[in-house]
Amino acid sequence: MDEIKRQADPNDSGIVDFPTFLTVYGNNLRDPISEQEIIKAFEELDENKRGQISVKKLKHLMSSCAEIMDEEEIEKMLHYAQPDQEGNVNYREFVRTMMAK
Repeated sequence: MDEIKRQADPNDSGIVDFPTFLTVYGNNLRDPISEQEIIKAFEELDENKRGQISVKKLKHLMSSCAEIMDEEEIEKMLHYAQPDQEGNVNYREFVRTMMAK
């Protein structure tokens, strides 16, 4: 994981956008990404360590990932996100749900 962080943030600025992180992370994997690995990627971006991501941020991440998704695909995925009243998604549950699909 430390090597992946160095590749994603070579200047050690402490700032890595999600698409860059996933691209570098994916480039370092030989096997398909597991549920646990995706959750770890979300954990790295979870500044508050609450296990949540806002729907707005999740939508932005999905629209700017290496594999660009169109609006219809994003909306289909967000259908399974089940945000709370504050518009936050438990990313662990979201990943588990999406991996089961």
